[in-house]
Amino acid sequence: YEPRLEQIAMSRAAAEAFGSRADAGHPHHLVVEGGTGIGKSVAYLLPAVLFAVRNNARVVVSTNTINLQEQLVTKDIPDLLAVLNDVPGLDLSKFKYTQMKGKANYLCLRRWEGMANSEGGTTDDARTMAKTLAWLLETQTGDRSELHLTMRELSSWERLNASGFAACSGAREGAGFYRHAREEAAAAHLVVVNHSLLLSNMAVGGSLLPDYDYLVVDEAHN
Repeated sequence: YEPRLEQIAMSRAAAEAFGSRADAGHPHHLVVEGGTGIGKSVAYLLPAVLFAVRNNARVVVSTNTINLQEQLVTKDIPDLLAVLNDVPGLDLSKFKYTQMKGKANYLCLRRWEGMANSEGGTTDDARTMAKTLAWLLETQTGDRSELHLTMRELSSWERLNASGFAACSGAREGAGFYRHAREEAAAAHLVVVNHSLLLSNMAVGGSLLPDYDYLVVDEAHN
């Protein structure tokens, strides 16, 4: 580890932005531009986590790509929490974080059952069903990123995903991976999304994501 002055400056600025109270309906905005190697993710995640824990608030972090989204959830946030667990007086026992993706990223069990019971599917359908059958025995998320699908198998996935969630009776019954992802987000302090979902949420009046008052837009120039 090497101290990076730019990272420290960015983290302090982010902490001040989180700590600023809305003044007459005008929230505090912070725009940061920084080059490669500063460590921007940690610079904003650190104050975001601390603020969320101490104020029981929800912070949404939006990334440009699903790859960066995955990196934050599987590496950066766990690494940061491992360090913060050693900070005296900081209780992280109730802190929750999760990621949320668009509906097309999650398997719909009803559509999967429909394809499994249908006749006349293609060879790609058969391969996709074989892969998902083995995967269903172990997945907790139903997230497509856990699978290795070819381009041709992805066309079969289009008929298996949860894009029709709103019209699915299973959604109202509480079944399905997308429903579970929504519930996890509603219970989390830190929710990591991507720009596509963030903007879709705005376009439909905020019905896709849980309510939040604090937002970090990573790679905002995109």
